[in-house]
Amino acid sequence: MCCDDVYKVLRISRAPNPFASRELATSHIFRSHLSKLQGSLDHGVLHHGKLHNTPTAVWIDSKAALVPLRHTLADLAKQETPPTLVLVVYDLPNRDCAQSESNPRPLGRRLTRRHCEPSLTGNAKASVGEICCGARAADGSCSAAVAGCESGLRQYRDDFIAPLASILAAHSTVPVVIILEPDALPNLVTNRGSNPRCGSNATQHAYEDGILLALTALKSASPRVTVYLDAGHGAWLGWEEPARRLMARVCKLGLQSHIRGFSTNVANYNPLGVACPAAAFEAGETAAHWCHWVAKGAAPCCSQDLGSCGRQLLTEYSSGAGELMYAQLLAKLAREQCAGFEPRFVIDTSRNGNPNARHAASYFGGGTCDHWCNLRGARLGVTPTTDTGLDIVDAFFWVKTPGESDGCGIAGGSDGDACARVDASCARPTALGTGWHESPAPDAGAFFAAAMLSLNSPISSLESGALGPDKLGKTAIWLLAVLLLVCTCGCGKPNHARPLVRSGSGALYAVAEDQPMLHTS
Repeated sequence: MCCDDVYKVLRISRAPNPFASRELATSHIFRSHLSKLQGSLDHGVLHHGKLHNTPTAVWIDSKAALVPLRHTLADLAKQETPPTLVLVVYDLPNRDCAQSESNPRPLGRRLTRRHCEPSLTGNAKASVGEICCGARAADGSCSAAVAGCESGLRQYRDDFIAPLASILAAHSTVPVVIILEPDALPNLVTNRGSNPRCGSNATQHAYEDGILLALTALKSASPRVTVYLDAGHGAWLGWEEPARRLMARVCKLGLQSHIRGFSTNVANYNPLGVACPAAAFEAGETAAHWCHWVAKGAAPCCSQDLGSCGRQLLTEYSSGAGELMYAQLLAKLAREQCAGFEPRFVIDTSRNGNPNARHAASYFGGGTCDHWCNLRGARLGVTPTTDTGLDIVDAFFWVKTPGESDGCGIAGGSDGDACARVDASCARPTALGTGWHESPAPDAGAFFAAAMLSLNSPISSLESGALGPDKLGKTAIWLLAVLLLVCTCGCGKPNHARPLVRSGSGALYAVAEDQPMLHTS
């Protein structure tokens, strides 16, 4: 890298924090969702008024989303001091290449590195993009059987990025922060060898060339545009090897010259954890090794606020047990591999308020990190702030719109939204919408009232991890006794047959009007 490039990298990373310079714009989409639940939210952890004024990102995930964006920016530009608008730009050709696997981690198996490599958004089958490099397969996904991506990249450039850049240029008085293409580079790092769609020549060109052309166009559109490139999350890329490969790809492509840093945990549930001391990342050290052999688990970052998933990750030598720790790992690797690059980070805290969000999963079988869809135990995280306690982290921000579904596992949906793309992962008992008295979840991105209410409710003993296996066992025995007593009194009554529907996972659901019942047989 020449001296001019190094200077450019330093200038971007050392510029003022874009989250601190202005007020942050709220999303009309989020406010619209909240208006449907005003009375119910008043009894939650955050009342309706507080939520209504909480800024969240606006997702530009289709060409159609450009139209309302133009109106939003025009309205903001009319203000004397326009607030900063946070956008998620998400429409690469062959988007979410791992969607065909639908997070295929089998239940009942010990968590391994491979099992912590889901689609970042969690919307495996539901986040299929609108632009393909070639033909579209029968299941709606982009076919891997194509050599290049010239037509897809042309469409991405001419029909999506160029119009977006034009809109930004026309409203250049509005500061804009862009979270760029969630899932893309992390998928090339971990799923390239295991998934033909991610490993195809077409997808590699689509992601690498697409990100570079997007960065070039968007950064030149307005001096008030700041870009954070997505870097997955710690439970996915927290081991030194995949994290190092991610950073090597960023440096090889020269992306560090265009970005301020990275976004992490977008639409995911990984907890913040606690930042480790600088000694945990000096020379060849990493937090995972340092926690095991130097601190011996005694340091706060090695044990506090990690949840059962984070503690398990640490035992497997992952430095991604918490997102603060993961940001520190990426910053270390950036300094080592990209001359002059001192990345800053924005961490999505929209749904990581309960470090034990996956705790209940262990009682349903399976590793505690392999549950991602509409998690029952998830709660709202830290509200957007620049008071992060770590100088490399610019902000905690609600990138994922709280209350929007991760996907659906039962045909039917709720609130009038049909489930067009059933995902087996969303049919697990740990996902909201699969219980006896619950309405099924809608497609990914649609508003899911039950999820919003759950996110804003207090954390129960089971969800916090306070109800351990011993207490849970005693509780289960007590409940079983009650059920047996009830059955003795009422099980002799006629039981009208109900039709069975098989979900994408193969589980059978008995439908009683609009309510599902999971059969374990």
